[in-house]
Amino acid sequence: MRYPEDNDAERENDMRNYAVEPWMMDQLDRNWSYLGWGPHEDYMLIGDLSHPNSPRKFPTWAAFRNGFTVGEHPDAHGDRSGGEVVGWYFNLARERRECKACDGSGENPETKRLHDDWYDFKNTGRRWCDNITQDEADALVENSRMREMTHVRSRQRLDTLVAEGRLPAERAEELWEGRDRGLDRHDEDTGELQGVYIQWRDRVPAEEINEANRGPGIGHDAINRWICVRARAERLGVYGTCEKCDGHGHIPVDIRGRLQLVLWIINPLTGQSYGLEVDNIEKDELEDVYDFLQGMRDRLVGRLEVPKAAVSRDLDGFGRGETMMWTQAGSLLERSDSGWASEAVFASWEDFCWPTHYKYGDPDDGHRVPKDHPKFAELHTGEPAWQLDDLNEMVALRFGLDPHGSRIERLYVWMILPRKGASKRVTINNVTERDLPAIRAYALQGAERARERLDPSVKE
Repeated sequence: MRYPEDNDAERENDMRNYAVEPWMMDQLDRNWSYLGWGPHEDYMLIGDLSHPNSPRKFPTWAAFRNGFTVGEHPDAHGDRSGGEVVGWYFNLARERRECKACDGSGENPETKRLHDDWYDFKNTGRRWCDNITQDEADALVENSRMREMTHVRSRQRLDTLVAEGRLPAERAEELWEGRDRGLDRHDEDTGELQGVYIQWRDRVPAEEINEANRGPGIGHDAINRWICVRARAERLGVYGTCEKCDGHGHIPVDIRGRLQLVLWIINPLTGQSYGLEVDNIEKDELEDVYDFLQGMRDRLVGRLEVPKAAVSRDLDGFGRGETMMWTQAGSLLERSDSGWASEAVFASWEDFCWPTHYKYGDPDDGHRVPKDHPKFAELHTGEPAWQLDDLNEMVALRFGLDPHGSRIERLYVWMILPRKGASKRVTINNVTERDLPAIRAYALQGAERARERLDPSVKE
């Protein structure tokens, strides 16, 4: 368990379920708001230590402090004894076994059948993920799911709805004039309006959703499935949890739960990233844990705070930690087919700020949106392609000079992807001094996010 409940009754229920003491539960209040990664998840694979992304576990805090060295570690496959900490969270753990009565679903038989029938992998003929009813469609909208069908982000899209006969012109004008201008997005330099956020309807016909979810490569995600399963089960009067496990999907094995510390480690010498668990933290060890995490926060922030008064030559190698050899050819960075630190190369800072299909989720746009694209003015905001958010976080930055040592030639940025537990090296060539203010602002944004993300203080 990574996220604490705000409700006191729910927190007490979680403490009973995990069999932990209040001080253990309180540590979850120190966690960052988004914790999508962890050992054994996505690219932090289960496996032996021969795999670069296999997780590492220390049984106690003392064992971790004695066996882990902060900084570079030359062995890509050894015992995971060193690296840089770029993320962490506290976790409540308790050994359990899967409930055989519900196959770990936590649902009663009737609800589980609806859950299984959603995709119908067993070919029973009861598939319904592309045949939802209107009350289920309404439930999706109420849970803020189908926003691409209920909201627009530009005046052009609003006008298109009018041209298609889906929205009266008068209503479109009312929506435009009455929009929440606090959600408008403007160009920082020119002040030009770049985007809006307008809800043009609050209900979507079920058939429209069904049609959009038919065909290869298109479908609802797990959250949509859960919403629709519950809506249908409640309509049929069969919704409920498994009586054997009380809806948890598992049955506890041990008597007492424990507090874990989970760390995300990057290896500067190899480009790899992996999850590390300290399996048991005791109450009297907390102050030492906080001191350690504070130190890791300061190391990370120090790699990103580009000095304002620096000239080009002063930035040679800035932010590399010790040597940050992850930029070398021959490291794991070249193994882009395996999910860990793959590489992306941009011709210039301008190219890095050019809209791409990765940023906007439209593969039809190609890698770069051309200037004659109808959405170019809307999309070309001058923002970096890898914006810093829960999808991307910056953990290291390094400048490189030309062979004569007279000017900055390129920029290396090490990104981590919290939703996948992977990392990426971004190389930006042909950097000029004109780009330095924007680069510095980008780095300082990464430093500020790192300062908050790794701060062991209680989050308000």
